[in-house]
Amino acid sequence: MKILSRKYRNCRRRYSLKINFLTTIYNYELGIVIATS
Repeated sequence: MKILSRKYRNCRRRYSLKINFLTTIYNYELGIVIATS
């Protein structure tokens, strides 16, 4: 049970990192669009 929860936590952390990365890129692109318009 303990191993399972640790595995789950690692998976969640990786998932949140991916989301963070995507939102950063998204905001960056939005910033460029706003700056050029």
